[in-house]
Amino acid sequence: MVRADERRSAYRLRYPDRAMPAFEAEHAVLRVLDVSERGLRYECPAGEAAPETGHVITGVLRMHQARTVDVQAVVERVHGRTVSCRLASPGISLNVMFAEQRWLLRRYPLLFRAAG
Repeated sequence: MVRADERRSAYRLRYPDRAMPAFEAEHAVLRVLDVSERGLRYECPAGEAAPETGHVITGVLRMHQARTVDVQAVVERVHGRTVSCRLASPGISLNVMFAEQRWLLRRYPLLFRAAG
């Protein structure tokens, strides 16, 4: 289900606060705000400086139902404490994205309700 206001080339899954997956990077465990097949956004921990644009971060994305994805992410943008990253190929598989969407839909059906 793609939202009408979604202008990105890849569908993004947004998470409620209590369901955010963890990105276990080399320096910290980061709270993931949303993911797509080719990117992710995370919240920079309080008191920690945001990385520079172009910085490469490697780690493990721990999604729901014990799914893990090894990722390499390049920082594309920083806005306040929110860091947007592009994932190196292969990124997150479509199968994992669909499984994660089904998990979210079962537990948080209002996330997918059409706006309007």
